[in-house]
Amino acid sequence: MQRSHNNTNTASVMAEHNESFSGSVDSLLDCIHKYENSVTIISQNDLNRCLLKACSLGDLSDVQVFIQSGADLETRHDSGNTPLLTCAKNGFTDIASFLLEKGADVNASNHFEETPLILSVRLSGSLDLAKLLLKQKKIEVDRTDGAGYTALMVAIERKDIEAMQILFHGKASFGIAAEMLAKSVGFDKLFRHLKKSKNKKRTPLHKAVLESDLHSVNLLLANHFSCPADPHSRDYKIITQFLDSKIRTRCEIKDQDVAVVKTLLVYGASVKEGDGKCDHFTPLHKAVKLGSGQLVKMICDYGIDQGAEQDFTRAVAVAKATERYDLAKLLMRYVNREKKVIQRVKHNYNYAVTAALEKGHIECATTLLKQSASKNIAFFVLQAVERQILNSLKILVELEPEHVKQCALSKEIKGRDLLGLARELGNREIENLLIDLGASAGF
Repeated sequence: MQRSHNNTNTASVMAEHNESFSGSVDSLLDCIHKYENSVTIISQNDLNRCLLKACSLGDLSDVQVFIQSGADLETRHDSGNTPLLTCAKNGFTDIASFLLEKGADVNASNHFEETPLILSVRLSGSLDLAKLLLKQKKIEVDRTDGAGYTALMVAIERKDIEAMQILFHGKASFGIAAEMLAKSVGFDKLFRHLKKSKNKKRTPLHKAVLESDLHSVNLLLANHFSCPADPHSRDYKIITQFLDSKIRTRCEIKDQDVAVVKTLLVYGASVKEGDGKCDHFTPLHKAVKLGSGQLVKMICDYGIDQGAEQDFTRAVAVAKATERYDLAKLLMRYVNREKKVIQRVKHNYNYAVTAALEKGHIECATTLLKQSASKNIAFFVLQAVERQILNSLKILVELEPEHVKQCALSKEIKGRDLLGLARELGNREIENLLIDLGASAGF
């Protein structure tokens, strides 16, 4: 008899909310008994209380059961928290996402006038939920709580740079109250950079760098506000732009400027890219123009790689043209070092390819040959013939048939006649392979 009463009561609850519960009343009661042991007759209040408790414990499956059974999306705890506010308080992003899909009010507030966005920044310690809330079309980013704090002001007070970044991209307003709060926690310069770059082409990092604000630069980079190592980032050429501004304003390079450039280099900012107007005006050239030995040395130390010799040579020309022979001398040391680096890398590469060919490691040889732009197939073909390693030659034919055929057709490879060399060494197998590739017996 008792169970029949439960069925009737539950049916009326579901009908009232136009929801359908796919499970049985028994399973719903089992679910409710996790939270309310004494319940025998299911009421709307029971469902609402259980929904709030399930939200506070982070149990998505139970939340789904209660919502589908007719629990009120906007029911409130004694504190005024709705299910969504409860999730925001605890950082339960998956449940919050479900509630929002069901139509929960993204701007609901509790007795302290805290919104889900404010709670997600203040209490959860997880900003995934804040990102989710900011994606909602009806979100009111600048709503204030009872103390007059917006979500941005909460982030500033907590010195939470990551939250500030999310709100910055979420169109939060940078008002006077937020600015005063930022000043009180030592974020006045950082706040100014954020505010100035709002809805403008320049990034906050760019603003901080142009002012040689090392503290803000470190804060922005350490908290991933920008990634100058990414070629698609707006700050990829930031060193070039910074030094260019120094040249235009004829400013002397100070220790603070050098420290800023070093920080940018540590985080991977490019020293190989020009300013887009004249590609060979790289940071190295600009450092020479500015006459800063510290910058020249630092850029050379961080930026040296294969192919940089031309950059160094041009920079030497700039140094000589400006009669900075001390910088020209410094650069020449790096040019010589660069040549040695290239020679050593080339030697190691050739040795690795040769070893892979001789041992028959086709996959390894393929990978190595793909990594080199010039490939230097002629060198490896000649080496295979000289060392009489037929297997190496066959692998090269398999991997690079067109290149090897060109070598066979050529009358000279590095001053040697391949077919004549094979005959001289008396290796008929290699000789026949070269002839098959098109080498003429009349060479």
